[in-house]
Amino acid sequence: MLLPILLAKILFVAGTLAMPSAEIQSQNINRISRREEFIRRQAASPFHSSNWAGAVISNQTANFQGVTGQFVVPTFTAVSGLRNAYISIWLAIDGLTCTTATIKAGVDIEINDFGTVSYLVWDEYLPGQYLTESTTFTVQVTRARSLMNVGVLASVLGTPSTIIENLTNGEGAADGRGFAPSPALCGADAIWAVEVWETGDVRVPVTVEWQNPQAQTGDVRIVSPGSENVVNTVENGVALSSCSTTATSLTCSF
Repeated sequence: MLLPILLAKILFVAGTLAMPSAEIQSQNINRISRREEFIRRQAASPFHSSNWAGAVISNQTANFQGVTGQFVVPTFTAVSGLRNAYISIWLAIDGLTCTTATIKAGVDIEINDFGTVSYLVWDEYLPGQYLTESTTFTVQVTRARSLMNVGVLASVLGTPSTIIENLTNGEGAADGRGFAPSPALCGADAIWAVEVWETGDVRVPVTVEWQNPQAQTGDVRIVSPGSENVVNTVENGVALSSCSTTATSLTCSF
């Protein structure tokens, strides 16, 4: 079952996190400002958003207890003018129809002024508890072509928790300390997302496939997103992404 497997993994790797380095903490400032901007620009429609694509299952009575999925960290080829670009691949419980609180976990990919690509793993409980990271996790776990397993749980021993693993090399980390559950989650939204932020007039060309996207409800049902749950990025009436689902995947291309 979804939750017992995640719970066992989180309890196994809990306590392995190191404190974030000064470099990572400085990177967090930019990430936090982007995340706050995301909150201000959430999807007004269940079918499109101005800054992210993916899928959301919303059900006010679902009481979602866990959301999981895997993806391969994408690689990039040179694109003229592509600098200061940013991509974030993450999943969450709540944050769309329920905005009082949300728990998220994912991987950020940034391309700096010199065209250098860097990777950052993160988790957060909003509002107020932004993220916890490990220098080992950031440096060693995340690299292009790695298969990442991500999960968020509404409660592990009474606290919302997250896990991110590299299934390619077996490295992983969990937020063993958990987050203080205040304000409480609604359990109304299960979200799988890909954010792509443009720099100037250039947007990162990328395709991300969420493999085995699943959510578990309070009555222990396992659900996966279908075509009716797809969200695409739309700006000025123009679709910038194309997302589709199968029985075992969610794929979004920009």
